[in-house]
Amino acid sequence: MSHYQAVSRQFRTVLDSFTPVVEPISIDEAFLDVSGLEGEALFGPPEAIGRRIKEAVRAAVGLTASVGIGPNRLVAKVASDYRKPDGLVVVAPEEVLGFLGPQPVGVLRGVGPRPLPILERLGLRTVADLRALSVAELQRHLGPRAAASLYQQARGIAGRAVVLKIRFAGFETHTRQQRLDHRSDDARTLFAVAWALYLVSRWDGRPVRQIGLGIGDLGVPDVAQPDLLESAPQAPADGERARRLATALDRIEARFGAGALRRGFQCGGRETEGD
Repeated sequence: MSHYQAVSRQFRTVLDSFTPVVEPISIDEAFLDVSGLEGEALFGPPEAIGRRIKEAVRAAVGLTASVGIGPNRLVAKVASDYRKPDGLVVVAPEEVLGFLGPQPVGVLRGVGPRPLPILERLGLRTVADLRALSVAELQRHLGPRAAASLYQQARGIAGRAVVLKIRFAGFETHTRQQRLDHRSDDARTLFAVAWALYLVSRWDGRPVRQIGLGIGDLGVPDVAQPDLLESAPQAPADGERARRLATALDRIEARFGAGALRRGFQCGGRETEGD
């Protein structure tokens, strides 16, 4: 066991030398965020990055490595398994649907011993087959949670995550992301998570060339369970109030343009008014 642990540590050291964003998922497998490594000044295009990682792993531990590169974890995982044990598969965003289509449905997360026979009885053997069914049809056979997950995975959508991408001078680019406990379309929630990612990354004081905020898993926002013990009529719960506010803001901006309203901000511990 000590030998495997030593090799695993060497493997992780190699990965850490390429990017600080490494998410181990087993003793010999991990997700890497390499979105900031592209460009001639760093490691080159995605395929060149993959080849350098494979070469570094072979040099460090004497083993082959299968690398998959894609726009999200799902696609990268499927790509890494596609040509094992010594493969390198790069899937561009515009290639995701074509790449996933002929794959067996078993490559999707959550398709285990229980749902797989159900899908096979329905004649759904590939991801493209699964993609032909609506969410409602999948729900009748799998239930709402599994149906929503497989519907989105079949279309190449990753899990519910807030993604912050920031670019500094010299096109130095970094990406950070955090998975939400629940789906949300509340701008305040998304901004709070993105701001927290910015703060923990210790980028304060550096001039920013470009900044972007993205979200994954664009399903229906999770609904909070109301308190069944409340007997008297109450004001809308915080979640419902936030949704109504977000809807009203969206309608105003749709009519009067972006920036027609701005939220208030806190100064010195008290709320102040925006425009």
